[in-house]
Amino acid sequence: MESSYRPQGSFLLAEKLTPTPFGNIHRALMTSGDQFRSHHLLCLFSNELVGAGLAARWAEAQQIAKLLKGDRSFGANYQLENDQPSHLACDYTPGRSLAQVLEKARTEQIPFTMDQVLTVLQELGHGIGKMHQKGLHHGILSPHSVWISFEGAAQIMDAPIAAIIQTLLPRTPALKAALAPYAMPGPGTELQRDLYALGSILYEMLTLEPLPGPAAASDTLGGTGPWEEPIPSAVLAILERLLMVNDPFTTAEEFNETLERLIYDDDFSATTFNIAFSMHSLFREENRTDIQAMQRDQTENYSSFLPVGMAAADRDRAEGRHRKAFLLLGGIGASAALLVFAGMIVYIHSGNRRLLLEQKSMQNKIAEYQKENAASQARLEDITRREGTQKTLVAALGQQAQAGASGAVLKSLAEAKQKARELSEQRAEAVYAMRLLESRKMAGIKQ
Repeated sequence: MESSYRPQGSFLLAEKLTPTPFGNIHRALMTSGDQFRSHHLLCLFSNELVGAGLAARWAEAQQIAKLLKGDRSFGANYQLENDQPSHLACDYTPGRSLAQVLEKARTEQIPFTMDQVLTVLQELGHGIGKMHQKGLHHGILSPHSVWISFEGAAQIMDAPIAAIIQTLLPRTPALKAALAPYAMPGPGTELQRDLYALGSILYEMLTLEPLPGPAAASDTLGGTGPWEEPIPSAVLAILERLLMVNDPFTTAEEFNETLERLIYDDDFSATTFNIAFSMHSLFREENRTDIQAMQRDQTENYSSFLPVGMAAADRDRAEGRHRKAFLLLGGIGASAALLVFAGMIVYIHSGNRRLLLEQKSMQNKIAEYQKENAASQARLEDITRREGTQKTLVAALGQQAQAGASGAVLKSLAEAKQKARELSEQRAEAVYAMRLLESRKMAGIKQ
């Protein structure tokens, strides 16, 4: 049994994935008897938060979790338990916190592209908008709150507990100091605080540095990002509005609509595929280690964690299963040894034939790749052509709309814009698929 496992309420804790100012996020698992059942992300809250009275607000957090159930902007299937220390769990999503992503990008000096920045901002904006639609707010949004999956999705993981933690900040000085760069100075509405936090995250993704202050944000950027390319004026305008410097947004919907227009009008490719590509580059080793650990979790025997009062018959059945598994594996191992021995004899007498077969296999792989690559290239060209046609239609309908066109034209314009957005996403997917195909080709050649 791996020594890293330890009981925590209904879960077994495994490796710590992410340290945060409000606690540590672990990979955790649930078992059924002595067998693995499911993986989860679990946050153990800090002693500072527990001491501030977090446990007394647990019923309130559970109600918030119910309101957010089923929304992909947040964690799936939240479970809150008050076993000491208090903890929050949800379904497992391979990834890391945005704070870790930013730190890794700083360390390796790999800036985010504008497409990647706007993708994360758009997903967070949708999450904040959904919270406010339900009469909720976040209150302490920061990169520590955000989980970026290895597939590129951004989720607000602490949503059920965030507003409660906000009320405890006067009694948690260490946490308050850690979240200070994302907290709006002075009084403001809950919406303004959440939008200001979005602005702080936007600034940090653009510069890889925490926000120095709302008034200095635009001057500090100087119109460029770490990639030494001009930052679009429309992006700077959104940043200033989020930070309440100029013409603040009055609703989350207004912000999301403004951001959507920017992404579409300036032809940005705000899709999760861009983030996924970056995540697999930054966390290649961590992803590999996670996969190996999760596979190990699924084969472990957890009988030592069964309740003390478990019936002897149940323990005997569990042990019997493992004895049978051992005998089965032993038989398989003996058979495998004979096959390997026989294979060695065949190999010695057929070296040349094996080489010819390998060459033929390689030729087949190259031919298959060339065929798939041609099909992918044709699909990408077709999508690009249709996207260009759709944009031409949008431009024409837009001119009619500006000239005071009818409601039918406005409806057609909205439909054309939606179709153009869909084609843009399909184009990004096609490009990503071609990258994966290239990776498969290289892997096949190396094999």
